[in-house]
Amino acid sequence: MQLERPHLMVLLNALYDLDQTSISVAHPSDDIGTLLEIRLKDGDTAEIIFPIDVDEYRDARDDIRLQYGDTPYNDLPDRSTLVRALTASQVLEFENQSAIESTLGRVCYPAVEAGESPVMLGLDANIFPWGCPDVLDIDHETGNTDDKDRRPSNGYALSSGVVDELHWRYSHWDPEPLVEAFGEEFRRLEGQPGGSRREGRLGLQKYQTLVGTRNVDFVDSEIGDDEIINGYVRYSKNRRKKPFLLSNDYGFIETATDEGIAAQHLKFQSMLPGRVTASWDVVANALYYLSLLFGVLILPKATLYGVWSGKEDASWQKEKIDIDCRGSGSNLQTMLARQRRIAQEFERIAK
Repeated sequence: MQLERPHLMVLLNALYDLDQTSISVAHPSDDIGTLLEIRLKDGDTAEIIFPIDVDEYRDARDDIRLQYGDTPYNDLPDRSTLVRALTASQVLEFENQSAIESTLGRVCYPAVEAGESPVMLGLDANIFPWGCPDVLDIDHETGNTDDKDRRPSNGYALSSGVVDELHWRYSHWDPEPLVEAFGEEFRRLEGQPGGSRREGRLGLQKYQTLVGTRNVDFVDSEIGDDEIINGYVRYSKNRRKKPFLLSNDYGFIETATDEGIAAQHLKFQSMLPGRVTASWDVVANALYYLSLLFGVLILPKATLYGVWSGKEDASWQKEKIDIDCRGSGSNLQTMLARQRRIAQEFERIAK
């Protein structure tokens, strides 16, 4: 069964109704093991426990390389990508969250009606996959307005130089090294992007979604920080709009600031907390991102596939996850089908 990202709440509801309120989220390989422990509670709250820290995860990944070689090692996201995925899910905040919020207060929410220039968000390649405008609540469609009913931004200014850096075309035509290292589940990943290419594919999907659903200006430039920023300087002068650039690269931000372009560095955390409290929506988002980046996740009663043989562009755009309900005559399969129909009917009526 395939569920779109907004419908992953159906999976949590079904597990909860089956009294499965304690959910281990694990990689199929025993060498990696459990990534998260989730405790579903009443009132749309959950506790997320991290049984291993990022250093232990790094060591486990290194052991995979020693035992099985580069292909399985490279298929696993590195420690920083794990943290970024949890930030995109809003399980974690940025390490410099206070500084970010201070900058947003100064730069965003332009008084366009009073003659201020529209603010157009520019995203560096290193944060494209992680939906940072949504995480920061500054998307011009979904972001909350201020006390004067002003939108946080007015659209996006996307650089062609950044888009050219979103490389992802790499496939596991031979899944056998992954099957040997991680288990039979990985046979289904044949022909799909592997390792960091899944992160790149996610970035491309985010780009396509913005172009298709948001107010977007295109900024012409070549590849490279200097060329990209020079493109934004020309754009600002010619279009009389104010680009606001977001990046995880200190050098990119410093160069932009030196050129008079508003910019903010987004610093991801370097460590994981022992545990956090989050909403069920945040838990569902974490399952989405982690299943994409790890390829396969093992939950009680179900196996989640973020990628699978034959996954096409439409499934990427609709943010679909494939769920294999384990066991013949699975009650979970029946409950998922029923609750998905209810959710789809509710959405149809809401339209």
